[in-house]
Amino acid sequence: MASFGTYVTNFVKTAFYTILPNKVDEYSYEHYISEYFTLEKVQTLYSCFFFYKVANHYDMIYVPPPASLDTLSKDRRVYSLFRFQGDVKVGLEFFKHYADVIAILADINSKLDRVWLEKITGLCRRYSAWTAAHVAASLNFLPAFKDQRIISLINKVDPETGWTPIFVAVKAGNVETVKAIMAVKDFRLGIVDREKNTVLHLASALASVEILKVCKSFLNRFI
Repeated sequence: MASFGTYVTNFVKTAFYTILPNKVDEYSYEHYISEYFTLEKVQTLYSCFFFYKVANHYDMIYVPPPASLDTLSKDRRVYSLFRFQGDVKVGLEFFKHYADVIAILADINSKLDRVWLEKITGLCRRYSAWTAAHVAASLNFLPAFKDQRIISLINKVDPETGWTPIFVAVKAGNVETVKAIMAVKDFRLGIVDREKNTVLHLASALASVEILKVCKSFLNRFI
């Protein structure tokens, strides 16, 4: 699957105006109820992500569960994550990717706000094969690497680059994330990317002395 940018322009055309397709919009729950409940719901994932048909485009809506049973509807927020114009099958591929990533990260950190969602969706848009572990590595989201769902993805390879989450963490210069990933029992350091580089090669190329020390310390455990 190519990056989302391959399929969308910088705006979505409607009959009266244009809409920015990738801006995360925040609404009140009441607004969501009044504006979306009568629309065609194309698909639902994880009970909180909805792909709606809106006039001549599609809209991905994220409705976080209430913080508690006592949460009033006026205190709840709803997010439009992206708007899409084109083949619905393509839109649904990206809908699923966004939902798969955000569902895990939001479960780990239930206080994800619009700013965080902007960062996550931006990474999902640019890197369509990244898992929640890749995104967490890029964002230096340390609590994620204690979650079994993230741990199960720790050696998952992005087929476009050959990068696992450790490559992403090294590229971003996130030293603490590199340490957290290396602390995972089944982590593999020797994976090479599509350019035949290891994490050590990448760290050397970036002149990341501190990360090189962490990598070498990890290797010394096996000597």
